[in-house]
Amino acid sequence: MASGICKFCGAEAPLIKAHIVPAGLYDKDENSKEAFKVFTTDTPGRSSRSWTGIYDDDLVCRACEDRWDSWDSYAVEFLRNIEDYAKPIRHEGKLIGYQADDYDYERLKLFFLSVAWRCSASVRKEFKLVKLGPYQGKLKESIENRDPDQPAGFEVSLCRFDDTQLGTILLNPHCERIDGINYLRIYMYGYTVSVKMDRRPGTNVFRPLTMQPGQPLRIGLREFKNGPEHKLMLDIVRGVPG
Repeated sequence: MASGICKFCGAEAPLIKAHIVPAGLYDKDENSKEAFKVFTTDTPGRSSRSWTGIYDDDLVCRACEDRWDSWDSYAVEFLRNIEDYAKPIRHEGKLIGYQADDYDYERLKLFFLSVAWRCSASVRKEFKLVKLGPYQGKLKESIENRDPDQPAGFEVSLCRFDDTQLGTILLNPHCERIDGINYLRIYMYGYTVSVKMDRRPGTNVFRPLTMQPGQPLRIGLREFKNGPEHKLMLDIVRGVPG
């Protein structure tokens, strides 16, 4: 375990092998003897294998990793077993989403904010499209204070792909503008997480799905086939030699 400067607390300390997205939110059976096959959007036509998923061993010390460890554990259990915690929402008999009436708002939102900070602070190539500017510091402040709503401005919205196989493949997180508002999009275990990085009110597109304290969590269901992520994944896979 090499020593270095922790990017969260700034202290010199032994740095650990820290996952950006928790290993439990990769679509892999814990008893599987197969390694992950990693396709990257920044180098089309190339793939690699990994037994542990994407981690950064030059990011944080153990004490800082422990800040969000309980949030990671809660999110892994909640997101992997969403049918146990949320009821289906149907329209004319068709599943269109989920609603969790009783969930831990603070832990789940702080989890998403901490993943956003990890994506921004990491220098791994998979996260090179994540450039949050001053919002990286604001995320750090929320994490340090264990307050998901201060500094104000972060809104989190959650969707899930309808394809429970292909839809669970991780794609690189990236910044995007929706209706002129800045968001960070993160993929994990078949979910797309949109985190607003803007002082202005969020787009109305996400309003029904935005996490709110004291309110049920609504998760929209998105069609994966023929969507932008599906098309991107096909382009990547087609470029990889058999």
